[in-house]
Amino acid sequence: VAVGPDSGHIELLDVTTGERVGGSRFHPGFFSGPVHFVPGGKFVIVTMGREAVVWSLSEGRKVRGLGIDSEIFVSPNGQSLLVSEWSGEASKMVLQDTLSGKKLGKLDDRNEVFPNAQFSTDGETLAIYSRREPRQKQSVTYVSVKTGEQIRTFQPPDLGPPTDKKFPPDLRIKVSPEMTVATETSDRQRIQLWNPPAAKELWTWTMPADCREHLEAVHFVPGGKYVLAEMASRTDIKEGLFVLDAITGKQLEAIQGKRLEDISSDGRFIAYHVSEGKSAYFCVVRDLQSGETALKVEGVVHGRFSADNKIFAYDSGNSIEFYDLQSKQRLGPPRPHPAAFMGMTFAPSSSILAVHYND
Repeated sequence: VAVGPDSGHIELLDVTTGERVGGSRFHPGFFSGPVHFVPGGKFVIVTMGREAVVWSLSEGRKVRGLGIDSEIFVSPNGQSLLVSEWSGEASKMVLQDTLSGKKLGKLDDRNEVFPNAQFSTDGETLAIYSRREPRQKQSVTYVSVKTGEQIRTFQPPDLGPPTDKKFPPDLRIKVSPEMTVATETSDRQRIQLWNPPAAKELWTWTMPADCREHLEAVHFVPGGKYVLAEMASRTDIKEGLFVLDAITGKQLEAIQGKRLEDISSDGRFIAYHVSEGKSAYFCVVRDLQSGETALKVEGVVHGRFSADNKIFAYDSGNSIEFYDLQSKQRLGPPRPHPAAFMGMTFAPSSSILAVHYND
């Protein structure tokens, strides 16, 4: 799917040929992206101006609006959404049926900031939490997707020494699809993984000395084997990505890379960036199973894995290229794109790519 925001239409492109499929799908407003495919591939969530909408690809029309300045979280089966809409003073959260908009259950739905959310693997539980908070305020609320009723609230214990800082630092927190919780400790030197129902610490990993106080994000790799710790992009950090065993917390690998770009849905490949010298900038695709580099290409800023994990698509400046991860060969010629590139997303079928331009 290629989108021309000023020409008022959505185009479908075949990935293998780069040719347009069918006619243009008119849309009534300014497209500001990004594209989020609803599982099943028949609908996408896009933003028209400031309004997020559910859009039918087959009919080329808006199914319904999702509110102004909204943040959307889609369940694994695509049948329900968590819509978080900013009112100017607080964020209002509502669980809805994707197509009808019917409200599903009831939430304690007002937050001072935009929350983060994570659906469980089976889609039955939703975890709601703030992305960064001081340790004393860190908490995760688990609710039932069917009823919206609260199941439990988890607040990780602070096992570190008390701080005398008047304004304690905001700390990273992340919930996995398995509903475990990773937290940054108050001293900003370690990551802890917790089992919320038992309030049990599963493991602790201590960051290298040059990485302490510079944790950027924690990523749970699909498949449940690995956890990635990503550090801030700084010249004084030697290795910026760390692969941890998800069960034990043992460090398996330290990678000289920065800014994680994407993770394949089977958990085998990761794409990240690395600088060499003063000006050389590369995108690297790494096989986590073998530790080998599957692809290294210079000057690439954006890249995405296909839903079937067979293709890596990347922006090579003025065109999009497709790379077969099995044969390690480029698929066909580069596909030129007409305007400034903003981002891209594969459809669930892996045969269609949504590309966001700014022309």
